[in-house]
Amino acid sequence: MTQRGEIPRRLLASGRSPLATVLERAIAENSSGRVLLAVSGGTHSLPLLWLGAALAQRHPEWSVAIGHVNHGLRETASAEAEFVRADATASGLDCIVEEVDCSGPGNRAAIARARREEALARMAEETGSEAVVTAHHADDQFETVIAAIARGAGPRGWQGMARRRRLGQKGSLLLRPFLATPGAALEALGDRLRLHPVEDPSNRDPRRLRGRLRQGVCRELEAIFPGASRRVAAAAEQAAVAELAIDRWLDEVWGPPEVRSWSRELLRDLPATLVAAGLRRTTISFRPDLADRLAEARCREVADAVGDRTRSPRRWAWPGGVVVTLTARTLSLDPCS
Repeated sequence: MTQRGEIPRRLLASGRSPLATVLERAIAENSSGRVLLAVSGGTHSLPLLWLGAALAQRHPEWSVAIGHVNHGLRETASAEAEFVRADATASGLDCIVEEVDCSGPGNRAAIARARREEALARMAEETGSEAVVTAHHADDQFETVIAAIARGAGPRGWQGMARRRRLGQKGSLLLRPFLATPGAALEALGDRLRLHPVEDPSNRDPRRLRGRLRQGVCRELEAIFPGASRRVAAAAEQAAVAELAIDRWLDEVWGPPEVRSWSRELLRDLPATLVAAGLRRTTISFRPDLADRLAEARCREVADAVGDRTRSPRRWAWPGGVVVTLTARTLSLDPCS
């Protein structure tokens, strides 16, 4: 329970934090001030709640609300939801809690992530919020990029999480203003505010990919190269800029998405990396469900074949029934062979 005397101190300390400036700028540049802050109650999102409360006092014309998604995956889930609601009420912010069903076949973490985004989009619509803000930070970005590289992802994967994107096709903006901020900065603010965040044991579970990266590879890399997480986060932003340039070039060379056959002679003179990028982009344009299933290595295999001397026809069967055919003269994609 938050003591009454703690509230003014927390609001004052939050408003003076450099992190408040980061959040304030992100909200002001991307909305009129109507935002929903996604708060799980954890080490990094709970400080976000108090930063938002401080900014709501600084900008009375803004409308800042808290959204919490109860995935029902832990026995403590309902208690955690009430904990977030109580802190939001103490800070002076409205809080919406939505329960979601994460049952069903497939990866539980992926299902939970999808359900969470759907719930946040609904909450944003309910509150009239133009943007949903999360507390993802540089360490999260570090893990995302390292995992993408290890899986063989191409330039799009190197970008990691986007600082700004749409929730769905026409939904609110999803903002991640702290991707260049070390997680330790949010943790330090939480300590300064004397917060008592809830702990998600899955974050440190070595049986999960994130847990293994967090406790092993990323920690070791940070020890060897101090500040690695911040530099990787900066590199991810650079990759996003490079991807824009690649996309413009691909528009010129590959044509619109409905074009699915190209001259091998034209492609032969291009770097295999760009041929692979064009193949992947075109495939995902008509099969968006393959975005997480079409490995960069598959595209690179075909791209390398384009430049070799074999003239006899070859075919590759890709996930989802997509077939790639390479002949002496053409490279073509068949979406439903």
